[in-house]
Amino acid sequence: MCNTLLKIIISFCMINIFTYMKKLIFILLMIPSIVYSQDTVKIVTYNLLNYDDDIDRNNYFKLIIDEIKPDVLVVQEIKNQIAVDNFLDNVLNYNSTNYEAGTFIVNTNINNAIYYNSVKFSFISNTPIPTISRDLNQFRLLHIASNDTIDLIGLHLKSSQGSTNQYTRETQIDSLRKVTNSLSNPYFIVLGDFNIYSTNEQAYQKMFDPTISTGKLNDVYTFSGTMNNSSFSYAHTQSTRTRNFEGGSSGGLDDRFDMILFSDSLINSSSIYLLPNSYIPYGNDGQHYNDSINQIPNLSVNQIIADALHYASDHLPVICEVVFENASNLSSIQGSIDYYNSNTTINSATIYLYNNGNIIDSVESTNGTFLLNNIPFGEYEISVKVNEVWGGVNSTDALLMQHQYLGIINFDLFENKIADVNNSQSVNSTDALTTRMRFTNIINSFDLEDWLIENNIIEVNSPNQYLNIKVNCSGDVNHSY
Repeated sequence: MCNTLLKIIISFCMINIFTYMKKLIFILLMIPSIVYSQDTVKIVTYNLLNYDDDIDRNNYFKLIIDEIKPDVLVVQEIKNQIAVDNFLDNVLNYNSTNYEAGTFIVNTNINNAIYYNSVKFSFISNTPIPTISRDLNQFRLLHIASNDTIDLIGLHLKSSQGSTNQYTRETQIDSLRKVTNSLSNPYFIVLGDFNIYSTNEQAYQKMFDPTISTGKLNDVYTFSGTMNNSSFSYAHTQSTRTRNFEGGSSGGLDDRFDMILFSDSLINSSSIYLLPNSYIPYGNDGQHYNDSINQIPNLSVNQIIADALHYASDHLPVICEVVFENASNLSSIQGSIDYYNSNTTINSATIYLYNNGNIIDSVESTNGTFLLNNIPFGEYEISVKVNEVWGGVNSTDALLMQHQYLGIINFDLFENKIADVNNSQSVNSTDALTTRMRFTNIINSFDLEDWLIENNIIEVNSPNQYLNIKVNCSGDVNHSY
């Protein structure tokens, strides 16, 4: 009898030691992230096609933005401040409150504007670059986590073919190079609608000329000749349509007008750099030369998004990702999920991190542990969706609720929440009765959700944090789950 009891005790101890060792090993394995914090941001350029106070097209733009989720968005052909506010409020912040618009400066009736994720960036300035045609705009942002600045020069060069228009584009690029050649910040991007038809144009060649001081640019694609060529179909961004409507161009995808170009430092640096293979003309599967982007099938996006791209604008958005190393104001949150007042591990759950009501990140737990990477310092709300069956409630819980109501015992704050199964903000005899009804299968749910979290607010303030989340089934006040 003694030997059997001893074996049981040893077995119990070993199980608990094993549980704690798993968590310790998990934490130790994550330590390198303290040294190598980085943040990857998504940068997008998009010609919105004469955008003003449009309401109908907003529905299409919302679908596209929700899929892309840009951290920085530079747009062309936006008419005025009303249009800037419309796109911010009714498209970008339709399901969010994180986006803000940089200072808008009117030049013509088709202007450049910038939007950014305020969790990751703060706005510094918008400096117009005058040209003989439309102004370019030098936007400067501060990346919050790394404290690094980046310049994004948005442009919309003169359109149409012909020697006069080519010369206008060339002089606009001359104005651009005067700025990039003199920039003290080596990290800059030039993006927008270039309206260049061939790599033989002087405008194109001057952007990459290394003999004109230090401000040259780099293209991710290496080809030469006329852009309207089926061999270059993977790079085309205009037109999304084969027919003309709402003032947009037609003819199908056959031109590469929209581009994102990079400074030498963004190509060669190890601190801020273009993520390899992240450059995408969004929605272009290379199979729609001279065709509408929504012609079935589109192998790059689903049909709903293909239709949205077709009806929103005659241009495709272009996407890239840029990595900021040395992001000292970012945290890696390592954690575990346990049942309240016990060592029981909750093996399967989804953890959600919110900022101002918006989901910042989410992750599935593995054997009760999880990792959230590259989280900016700040205060967040945590929620947990436990993927395990509710239980643990019995007559003892109902009795304890009655004792709490009569003042015989005192629950702690979380136990009061667990016991308040009718969600009346107090524990009373009705809670005890409701609990009896559920464990006897008279009812199959409470007015309270099945799984509760003890603390749902966390302060992220160090490069590496450990978080132990405690959860409990509603009604299970003796934590017997």
